Amino acid sequence: MTLKAEISTVLLHHPLPPSTASAGARPPFTVGLVTRAWYLTNAVCALEAIMHPSIQSRREVLAVLRERTRLATAEFYELVGIVFPVVSCRHKVIPVGKAYHVTDSATGKVKGFRFTHQAACELAKVLDDRVLRSSQ
Repeated sequence: MTLKAEISTVLLHHPLPPSTASAGARPPFTVGLVTRAWYLTNAVCALEAIMHPSIQSRREVLAVLRERTRLATAEFYELVGIVFPVVSCRHKVIPVGKAYHVTDSATGKVKGFRFTHQAACELAKVLDDRVLRSSQ
């Protein structure tokens, strides 16, 4: 099914209400009619959540390969007699605009922000140390 066919299907079976849009804007007023461009824009926004089957299957294959790689690496460490390293970075630094958010990867909440990458990384290390000390 082509994108044009999908959009027309969405328009026919799931018309968007004229007072709301996915971007929060109202449609332009044209003597009680909503322009086709507005419907097409919002129909494309509604279709963004749908993933193409080939992309979905590729993601599944990559997830299986990633798991196999992790298991093979763990097995190699076991054969050599080394303890498999555990990544303990709980806080991640994410660039947002001109600042950097430090987010807790377990909850997804922003724990702080800094305006330089180095300061944000230092904050993430401090927060990770606090978590490690509190868990011991």
